[in-house]
Amino acid sequence: MKRIFLLGLLFCSLGSLLLAVQPPVGETLVYDLTYVGFNSGYMKVKAVAEMSLEEFLQQKNVQPYAEFYQNIIPKINTANEKVVLLRVETSVEQLDKAEDIYMLSGANLPLFFQQYAFSGAETITLFDPFTYKTKTISAEETKVRSFPSPVTEPITFLYYMRNHRSNNYQLLLSDQEFSYSKIGEETLKYQGKDVPTIILKSEPTKMRIWLSNDDRRLPLQLAYDFFLGSVMVTLR
Repeated sequence: MKRIFLLGLLFCSLGSLLLAVQPPVGETLVYDLTYVGFNSGYMKVKAVAEMSLEEFLQQKNVQPYAEFYQNIIPKINTANEKVVLLRVETSVEQLDKAEDIYMLSGANLPLFFQQYAFSGAETITLFDPFTYKTKTISAEETKVRSFPSPVTEPITFLYYMRNHRSNNYQLLLSDQEFSYSKIGEETLKYQGKDVPTIILKSEPTKMRIWLSNDDRRLPLQLAYDFFLGSVMVTLR
């Protein structure tokens, strides 16, 4: 079970890393995970649809929580933002889960997150990108929290890194802060071609991620070494 937990944690961390132009609707990124040389699972991220704020509020899974957004939507409208629906499927050692994430397309900040776990359990998190509040709803409890800066979640932060070029990034995920700093450059093989990349290392996790050094800024590879062995995540 410990191994399964660590592999699942790594996939979450991969997200905590996904063009001044948003990825086109339909773009699908599939990552394979290997643990000590053996294939252990995959993660698929797809940009399913782009919609207006009004359409976002009409989504079946969002409608019950429309009241939460009533003071948020007017502020977002002034920025001419769209909403992108991202769908994430993860399978680690035959344990499956799926996630729907509604993200502000320009700010790359989450509005709504819904996770469907293999056990049937469901978690929903509502995000306020202006007051930095979150509301998490599960079968066990409903929790409202406030933070000192914008709160993200792993997959939308991946898109933030793709859209905002920097050698240093900060991630506030729940109440934990992570940083990513450039430590070097390397050329990787991807789809038969040599692709220049920059290498970012995270603190405090010590993970390394290789981002393509081009307009797409694709996360091509991630590596994590720990006492049980090495884990590698690679883009197909």
